[in-house]
Amino acid sequence: MNLKSLFIFLCTLCCTVAVHGQTFIGVKGGMNYSKVNGIGTVNGSYDWDRGYHLGVALYTNIGEDLFLQPELLYTTRGYNYTRYYKKDKAVAGDTVQLNQHTELNYLDIPVLVRLQLRKVYFEAGPQFGVHLSGKKENMHMLNRNGEISYAQSSLDTRDFVEPFDIGFIAGVGYQSNTGIGLGLRYNQGFREVVKRVNWEKNILLQASVSYIFGYKKYMVGNKNRPAGYDLQDEYYDPAKPSKAKKAGYKITTKRNVQRVSIVKMGESARPEVKYEFNSMGANTPTNVLLSGSSGEEINTPLFMGFRDIQFPFKGVIRYTTQATVGIGSIESILEFEITEPGIWRVNIMTQ
Repeated sequence: MNLKSLFIFLCTLCCTVAVHGQTFIGVKGGMNYSKVNGIGTVNGSYDWDRGYHLGVALYTNIGEDLFLQPELLYTTRGYNYTRYYKKDKAVAGDTVQLNQHTELNYLDIPVLVRLQLRKVYFEAGPQFGVHLSGKKENMHMLNRNGEISYAQSSLDTRDFVEPFDIGFIAGVGYQSNTGIGLGLRYNQGFREVVKRVNWEKNILLQASVSYIFGYKKYMVGNKNRPAGYDLQDEYYDPAKPSKAKKAGYKITTKRNVQRVSIVKMGESARPEVKYEFNSMGANTPTNVLLSGSSGEEINTPLFMGFRDIQFPFKGVIRYTTQATVGIGSIESILEFEITEPGIWRVNIMTQ
């Protein structure tokens, strides 16, 4: 498969998946540490070289906790090589030190599957690389019986480096609900870097900072987000009343409620407030009691809350969950006020 065919295949795959799932665009960048799988001998050693990467990524939701994540990255790689050897074995003091620095610039195309477990994610998949440019700089230091001399040379890496690279990526990271993420990756190349040298393969460690556009709105405001995600905390701060005015609500009392978000979903001629619990295991709430300042109370498996309400709306919800330590139960209460008309969702996380 040539580069053109590979590019067409990846574009077709990404477009097909994007049609069937929620897709986000992100940017990322960070530091690289790279080398090659050089065979360590007494004659020389391969050392790590620093670089960077910059690029864009697509994140398409393909399952409850899964994302397809193709990327396009400009990546600088390389390695350092040092070797000592005798130029003339007959002369004890006649030695040469070779210091070699190789810089390799790639266009990398990872195609990863990402498993999101709340704010921690794991990612893995193949990576295709195109060698764009680079150079190899050689520095020879000759020590001939105490007299030191230097010789330098430089080569274009396109003359001896393979044009394509194929590897595999495995990584882990942290993704905040604001869209900012931190990630660590290991990338192992499968093809030799230098032509006709079958043991020099790329190794790459990456530390990245990323940002996903629209991710915060998806996590907090999308009622169809995957179950199990940690909700964005939106607690009312009495010291900052402007926040409540802007958000259209405030939380007046919160006791034994771990996490909650209050989100406006849209406008309607029949305004409503619906309660949704994100529960895990045995922590499903029981003994749920609702009260509201207006509207029709509905408490069914399909809808829990109030319809045809008037604003400002004051709501109270009480419920019981099992204690995480020991035997017993915990009583929880949430009191809030919504001032802006519309359709509202009160999301409560219990663990």
